Amino acid sequence: MAEHAFLLDQKVGTQFSGVYYVAGVSIKKTVKQTEYSEYTLKDKSGTVFAKLWSIDPSIQKGIYVTASINVEDYKGSPSFIIRAVVPFTKTVDTTLYVQTVEDAAGLIHTFNQYMTIVKESSDTLKAPLSGILEGVFTPEFKELFFKAPSNTGTYYGKEEH
Repeated sequence: MAEHAFLLDQKVGTQFSGVYYVAGVSIKKTVKQTEYSEYTLKDKSGTVFAKLWSIDPSIQKGIYVTASINVEDYKGSPSFIIRAVVPFTKTVDTTLYVQTVEDAAGLIHTFNQYMTIVKESSDTLKAPLSGILEGVFTPEFKELFFKAPSNTGTYYGKEEH
């Protein structure tokens, strides 16, 4: 298989192909009331809405597809237009679809800095906010919190890189 073309790396004027996760399918109508499909496609770079100027009932939410896509300019923004799309039935390398956190240690450090600021402010203001946050963010909870994806939906979460 060719190298994966990440969705958000594409610029207006490019043509590319790849395997993408279908996070959503909508049937819409043009100004002239012609039906077309709009797919929410995902990979680890992010999400795009891609239009197919027809309806393909074999493309459903929750599957992977092989898609050939043009990126066109529409009123100053990129518009992803699918030239061809078919369900992908082979094994998928999910590392291409799960977003990763590049610097988990840095994010944890920043979180702890904010917690220190809240504690100092809470002490200065004699407000109970620090105690409330310490009650929520117990050491056990923080350990799980730092490992948890930002969302539990399919391929929305992030894994430590």
